[in-house]
Amino acid sequence: MGVNGIGPIWAITIYSIVVDANRFPDKYKYWSYCGLTYNLKESGGRIYGRKRPRYSRSLKRVFCSAAYSAIDGNNDISHYYEYLLSQGMDMKKAYNMVVRYLAKSSYAIMKNNEKYKPYLWRKD
Repeated sequence: MGVNGIGPIWAITIYSIVVDANRFPDKYKYWSYCGLTYNLKESGGRIYGRKRPRYSRSLKRVFCSAAYSAIDGNNDISHYYEYLLSQGMDMKKAYNMVVRYLAKSSYAIMKNNEKYKPYLWRKD
């Protein structure tokens, strides 16, 4: 709940759907479960397109709504969004990066049982 944009209701929703973050080996599997990535169809080095994996629509809704809330405020996540825009990234891609950042942060909090550390994105 310490992440900007994620209040008590969203935090309970995330936790009630995920229950145990250790069932995901890494953040990429978690992103896929949240519906934040595409899967490539590839065979023999040839790419046949992308498909949406089966995902939790509730989690995707939570993270997308939380991103809009966080971007509107004056906090570390809105500063991250502004930083991405200043690097020449378009608005949609920067928004998707913020959504993934929120998902990655919530995953790390649940998996490691630690508090959220703001402005950690500056060290990436």
